[in-house]
Amino acid sequence: MLVSVIIALAIALYFAPGLVAVLCGHPKAVGIIILNLVLGWTLIGWVMSFIWACRQPEADSADAAVAKRLLVVEIEDLVRMKQRGQLTEKEYAKRRKMLLERYGG
Repeated sequence: MLVSVIIALAIALYFAPGLVAVLCGHPKAVGIIILNLVLGWTLIGWVMSFIWACRQPEADSADAAVAKRLLVVEIEDLVRMKQRGQLTEKEYAKRRKMLLERYGG
């Protein structure tokens, strides 16, 4: 009985990086699981896959630049609409807030 519990805990510990990646919704979970499966038996492979699973991927700098430019363009459009009288101050503020939330700005 004790041996089976120890084996189950060892297996759970071995696959911990893959479980963390899947449970956290990591976009590279499959790669993490493969790395863990192939090199997890080495301490360095297990540590690398665990660190990778715990890290949140950073947005690509090019993607961030494009998103920032889109935000600027859309806010400029809102300003023009407000200046033409197509939006009230309240509508402008609401739409601007929605854009900032969408782009994280």
